Formats: sequence, structure tokens, C-alpha cells
Amino acid sequence: MRRPRTAATTTVWDENRIKDKIKYFENIEGAIDTDIDKILAGGIEIKKKAPVLLTKKLVLECGMADELGEVQTLMMRDKGIDEFDDTRGKEGFKLIELFNIECLLASHNHLKDLFGVQQLVTLVELNLSFNEISDLTGLENLTLLESLHINRNQVTIMTPI
Repeated sequence: MRRPRTAATTTVWDENRIKDKIKYFENIEGAIDTDIDKILAGGIEIKKKAPVLLTKKLVLECGMADELGEVQTLMMRDKGIDEFDDTRGKEGFKLIELFNIECLLASHNHLKDLFGVQQLVTLVELNLSFNEISDLTGLENLTLLESLHINRNQVTIMTPI
């Protein structure tokens, strides 16, 4: 009767398969090291994605609504937004048209300040975690705010709190 295959009864085929996998991962590691060396030496240019503009279409899509006044919760997590600015788009909408918004979830973006967000005075919940915010100026305008999430930012000016 044959013994069952266990770690103690590996075959030459098993050993070769394991060696091939190790070699494969070593090649990947070598390629990563080469790329890191090139980046550090300035040989590879890292291109940043173009910032995503805040448009009426994007707001309606993320707010799951047909009209701006219908948006109560705006889920804009990880959209690549660097400014919450209604003047950059060409559509001519204004943030104050979001007069029923109570919850803004805009974590994991590239926001640096609260410009624009401060106009959303009906907010009850605000999540701006994992952004690049350093200044909380404007937060004092959000008088209905009950829940604020700003962890993993670079906050240095906290005077509004």
C-alpha cells in the first residue's frame, strides 16, 4: 500500500515546482529593485493621474439622484478629487444646490482643504479621512455637523474645532 503524499513525502516533481516558483518570485523581486533604482536615479518619470473635476454628472451619479436637490448622501470615496470646487467644471452648477445633503463620504481622495465643503451647511456627517487636508478652516460653518472623520490627514491648523 502507498503512503499518502504529505510534506514529508515530496517528490522530485514537487521540489522542481517549488524551485520554479522561488525563481519566478526572485525575478519579480529583481525587476522591482531595478525599477526602484531607475526611479531614484530619475530615469523613470512617474505620471500622476489628472485630477477629477467635480461635475454635476459626477455628483448626481455618486449621490444616486436625478436632481441636485434630491442628494442626501454623497458617496465620493476614492474618486481622485483634489478640490471640492464647483467653479472648475464647465457645467455651471453650484454646491449650494445640494441643499438637502446630510452626509458626505469623500475619503481616499486628494483634498487639501475644506474649500467648497464649507458651503454644505446641512451636513450632519462628514468623512474626509485619508486625504491631504492640513487646515480645517471652514469647518465652523457646518453647525449641524454631528459626526466628523478626518483621520489620516496632515492637519496642522485645528482652530475651528
